[in-house]
Amino acid sequence: MESPQGNPAAAASIPPRAPGGPPLSPIQALSAGGRAFLANPWISIGVLLVLMAIQLVGGLIPFLNLLFGILVTPSLYAGGAWFFLRGIRGENPSFESAFEGFQRWASATGAVLIVFGVGLLLVCPMIFTLVGSIGLTAILSTRSGHVPDLAPAAMLPFLVVLAITYPLLVWWGARSYLVFFVVMEADRPTAMEAVRRSFALTKGSVWRLVGLFLLWIPVALLGLLALCVGIIPAAIVSYYSFAHAYEQLRARAAAPGA
Repeated sequence: MESPQGNPAAAASIPPRAPGGPPLSPIQALSAGGRAFLANPWISIGVLLVLMAIQLVGGLIPFLNLLFGILVTPSLYAGGAWFFLRGIRGENPSFESAFEGFQRWASATGAVLIVFGVGLLLVCPMIFTLVGSIGLTAILSTRSGHVPDLAPAAMLPFLVVLAITYPLLVWWGARSYLVFFVVMEADRPTAMEAVRRSFALTKGSVWRLVGLFLLWIPVALLGLLALCVGIIPAAIVSYYSFAHAYEQLRARAAAPGA
């Protein structure tokens, strides 16, 4: 297997100062994602299908699916991110490079636990408010097909908390989204350092990252219309696009005069 190469200081360090280069361009990222897919279509499709198949099988293993999700899935995500990032960098990645995330198992797994843990903390107020508003019994009764009669006022506290919490979840997701690209850099950053760098890179670019996702939705819809077969290329374009966004933000952070 190939290992990440390059000068760690030049390849992965982030200057401790505000970015000064051009802002992230979602349209440029999406366009670059499409070109990267067209440059390596079949290996990209093969990598995505194999990674999806492994995760599907792992998720179906009785009693072990939770451990699989915690101990194996993060490395698969990191390996996939590394494959698509190398494609954006024009390195013609090998199929095996999609599994190099296991070389960064500790960092990838730790980063996922951090990101998931903070996300869970953000969700907790919604859960507590929902239980307090309509009661645990009413929530459980919906599993049997019974929908309890609820006064609109009973849901008001939950809706208020939802209106506050959901933007925070979007913000946290955007700020932490780049951790899988970061953990695969040549200097082998720790989980906490990967989260820190993701925050440094995405500062001031949250809504542009959200915009990139929104730009991808029409692409996904076109894929679904193509007898659903096109959703695979659409997903690959998305992954390449976010890899290009990562490269844009790294270049912005290292721009002269930043």
